[in-house]
Amino acid sequence: MVEQAEKDGLRLSYHTPYRLNIHRDEFCKLAWQTIQTVNPNINLPELAQPFSDCDEDIVRQIEALGIVTGYEDGTFQPTRELLH
Repeated sequence: MVEQAEKDGLRLSYHTPYRLNIHRDEFCKLAWQTIQTVNPNINLPELAQPFSDCDEDIVRQIEALGIVTGYEDGTFQPTRELLH
């Protein structure tokens, strides 16, 4: 699957070696790379407000698209792992 993604133009090299558990901010980067590869001219909604613990544009863009959300306390917890 990883090899096919790279053939399709997804450059996932920063996430090597590949592992099942990744951080929430890493997931956002992968999602953003995928979106840009599939639709490089995407019209983004207005960026979400920054989280109290994370103000990365990529995270805010992925949240604005409804792919991820923050926590009720206003945090994103970017280094929290997504478990498989």
